[in-house]
Amino acid sequence: MYTCEIIKENTEYRFECLDYRGYSVFRSVDFTSKNEAISRLSYYLNNVEKDEIYEVCDGEGCNYFKITIDGVLLLESKSFNNKKSAYEFVEKLKGGCLVSHIIDKSFDEGEVFYYLSCTSELQFKSPIRISLEKEDNQFVASIPDLKVFSYSENLIEVIEELKFDLDDLFNDLFVKKHQLSKNALALKERFASQLVL
Repeated sequence: MYTCEIIKENTEYRFECLDYRGYSVFRSVDFTSKNEAISRLSYYLNNVEKDEIYEVCDGEGCNYFKITIDGVLLLESKSFNNKKSAYEFVEKLKGGCLVSHIIDKSFDEGEVFYYLSCTSELQFKSPIRISLEKEDNQFVASIPDLKVFSYSENLIEVIEELKFDLDDLFNDLFVKKHQLSKNALALKERFASQLVL
């Protein structure tokens, strides 16, 4: 899975997706607002299986791909060593959730924000904002609307733990056959409204 960062340069926003080593794999075009960048990234994440949005460059020595939505360029990949590698990467991208979380580094509100786009079992209609705080030497991550919290000294671990907790919450509310209270039914409804089912 990849991590995407929302970056602001001057007055424009873009997202750039990085692999586990921190290397850029693909980046978007520039957008005029952060909301537009996040909504386009969200649209891309939720429509990743549609073949028509992928285009591998046809030119000689041209080893990258681009993705367009409604005829508008959304993002371009890095350059690959050969065309076969670019095609293989495109096929891998069509396999489901590929961006674990999004980091908003635009500093619009003076802070860095994190968003979850999926877990190992769930995909969200639009990225869910994570509230992050630091207490003593621990990070506290939460999604207050869903009453999910996690703690860890490591930022990546706290996000991963939050994803496991969301999977557990889904199983408790949707899979297991429990008699749910009014509060649990309301929570289930809020959760369902955010899921790609």
